[in-house]
Amino acid sequence: MDSAVGQITLSLDRLNLTKNTLVIFSSDNGPETLNRYRNAWRSHGSPGPLRGMKLHTHEAGIRVAGIIRWPIQIKAKQVSDSPVSALDLLPTFASLAAGEIPIDLKLDGADMINAFDGSSVQRKQPLFWCYYSSLNKAKIAIRDGEWKLLASLKSADGKNIKARSITEANRTSLQKAKLGDFELYKISQDIGEINNLAEKHPKELNSMAQKLESIYKDVVQDAKAWQ
Repeated sequence: MDSAVGQITLSLDRLNLTKNTLVIFSSDNGPETLNRYRNAWRSHGSPGPLRGMKLHTHEAGIRVAGIIRWPIQIKAKQVSDSPVSALDLLPTFASLAAGEIPIDLKLDGADMINAFDGSSVQRKQPLFWCYYSSLNKAKIAIRDGEWKLLASLKSADGKNIKARSITEANRTSLQKAKLGDFELYKISQDIGEINNLAEKHPKELNSMAQKLESIYKDVVQDAKAWQ
């Protein structure tokens, strides 16, 4: 991978395109979880201070580093702590290319160009995750500013819903799922998600829970059912 990335950057140098070419390098998840594969003997990678591993909705499963190079616009060694998502790439590229996104197309991402100079990204809705196969109990989560809320999905009888993906058989139960087992963290002060503040901050919990439920219902309503 290092060699392939090097070939790309060297080609940009050779073509004299480096200064005004935006290069974004990132990853899709945290370090591998032990014993997922036969004969596995170790977990490759460390989550550091983060909670969880790959396949978790806690930070170690979804928070990864991102490296962005655009010499003509971004200063060397600049660091941004503004959280962004792969879903932000489309609206960002469209904005930079002066492209028009159809007004009837609802995007989950936001233009993240503000983060290039250290400012915060302006979002219409919080960052959202839904992973039915997560190894931890919480299957959905949102990040809104410095707060993060996680929740499990409950059936009508209060049991945790188990599903790998949306199918025609479970679509209705997932659409009608209730939220429970809330975990509320102030990520700006608790990157390791150690102190669950759900009971101490009921007002924040209620506000975040309403947003999480609204986004989840919207997403699952017209989600594709897999065979």
